[in-house]
Amino acid sequence: QATRFKVDSLRCASRTSGGVRGIRLDGAQVIGGDIVSPDAYLLTVSEKGFGKLTLLEHYSVHKRGGKGLRAHRASDKIGKIVAARLVNKDEDYLVMLAASDNIVRIPMKQVSVQSRNGRGVRLMVLSDDDEVVSIAAL
Repeated sequence: QATRFKVDSLRCASRTSGGVRGIRLDGAQVIGGDIVSPDAYLLTVSEKGFGKLTLLEHYSVHKRGGKGLRAHRASDKIGKIVAARLVNKDEDYLVMLAASDNIVRIPMKQVSVQSRNGRGVRLMVLSDDDEVVSIAAL
């Protein structure tokens, strides 16, 4: 799930406060957050090595604390989403790290732009017991 809301709706709070709710998730956890720039795409990567770029215009602005919109269709073949971040067109490479310490660097051009419900393309081939644990855009 993904949500987009105005930063003005966040109030200032102390370090010891509980903060404010950005998105309401049932049985899941937040894996990323960022401030939107006009030319950015949302990059999502699953634990099984699938990834995609999505135009941010597909995520309309709502009030914070909502359920959000589906950002990536998850299944047993694709796995859960383990990384989500905003990337710009000037970033050339995507680096992916697997639990088995394998590192892959692929051109960002190989990551296709898809709809919110798309499953993405296979970016990294993994064994059955391996999974993606981290990504970086360079």
